[in-house]
Amino acid sequence: MKQLTSALKKIGVTDIFFCAGARNKELHPLFDPFSIHYNYDERSASFKALGLSKITNKPVVICTTSGSAVLECLPAIAEAYYTNTKLILITADRSPAHHGTGFAQTFNQLDPVKTLCRNQIEIYSDEEFNSAIELFPLHLNIFTERENKARLFSPTPQVTKPTLLLFSGGAKELGGDKLYSHFSESTMHYLEPDCDIERTPTPFEVLSDERLCQILKLGEIEQVIRIGRSPISKVWRNLNDGLYPRISVFHLDPDDLLRLTFGPVVSFDTLMNCTFPRAKKTKQNIPQLQLLLEKYPNSELSNLKTYSDTISAHDLIFLGNSLAIRNWKTISSRVHSIYSNRGINGIDGAISSAIGLALGTERNVHCIIGDLTFLYDLGSIIEELPYNLTIVVMNNEGGRIFEVIDPPFPQIVCKHKHNMKELTSGFRLPKGQLIELFPENIQTESFRVKWRELHD
Repeated sequence: MKQLTSALKKIGVTDIFFCAGARNKELHPLFDPFSIHYNYDERSASFKALGLSKITNKPVVICTTSGSAVLECLPAIAEAYYTNTKLILITADRSPAHHGTGFAQTFNQLDPVKTLCRNQIEIYSDEEFNSAIELFPLHLNIFTERENKARLFSPTPQVTKPTLLLFSGGAKELGGDKLYSHFSESTMHYLEPDCDIERTPTPFEVLSDERLCQILKLGEIEQVIRIGRSPISKVWRNLNDGLYPRISVFHLDPDDLLRLTFGPVVSFDTLMNCTFPRAKKTKQNIPQLQLLLEKYPNSELSNLKTYSDTISAHDLIFLGNSLAIRNWKTISSRVHSIYSNRGINGIDGAISSAIGLALGTERNVHCIIGDLTFLYDLGSIIEELPYNLTIVVMNNEGGRIFEVIDPPFPQIVCKHKHNMKELTSGFRLPKGQLIELFPENIQTESFRVKWRELHD
């Protein structure tokens, strides 16, 4: 992409706004000639870029990741279009092969802004950039990976190893509760937090991502059948990347999309008529988990477990994306009456969504989110909140999902020192409606290291 940075310099770009990404300039050696500004919020960053361009009359760049990030920039792009301001939007994108499949954080990034940009250019990050940059606003959509050929699996008529059933969000729409009841006592299964299945603990359930990785790596299963929409766990992307070539994947999806992996679509009736080899009891690690929760009482997961124990079975739960919903999977087996925004997987609008839930029910609603998710939707709590809503913020001083994924990228953390209650001190929130938890990040990291070691 050296040609791109050269082209940006040639037209007078001096400033680039990076959103919700790396805070370490060493990660951006190609952008050393520019002044780099880091921001949590794409909407705010794009308006900052707009203002800077207005005063300098130079093109200013706003860089976002994939998913819903580009949508946050629309108001500023529209303003740039009608004031002829030199704004350049650079968006990262998934491989074209994933478009239209329901792959996480993937949708057509050109269409939402095409009427607001006078020029749009699509390129791969590893190819030469030789396009003319003359019209503004300009949208550069960069594919960060080459298009993968779809790995279509053939249905396996006879399997000798166990099958794993994955129940994800939307499973209940497809009769997932009936499939679960039919197979849970014989087939290995994995229930994600928002699948809304009435769970009955069995020795065949896979309780954690770490155990799931073990099962896939050791080849303990022969096929995976996903029932529902996009899985939360990033483990499922490994299936698409070919890390487990001998494992076939099948889909029963409410929207007929392939989501995170390629493979044949199956029907409810077909599954109900299947007979799978009986699974062995799977290792649960529940005692070890309890020991870690007690050993690291101030860790993020222990804080969440303590609060989760206070939630009534009758209450509703809204889980924020990234760490909130993943941590819940680790510390809780509850998968009913849980809601989340997992379509594009953005962190914006979480509090507002929970407010909407609370407005439509008399049941108590617990909105459990991270601190960055809270900051993104801060304006939603200026107005009076529904009486039955409690907002729980896990304040770990930044968006730390990149420290958790494998491999970890600890440099990519949006750090801050904000106290959410202090930020909202003038909002007149009723006492008890905002609960802020302050985990110790060192204990959290120690917990995760020990937890991973149990599964190595």
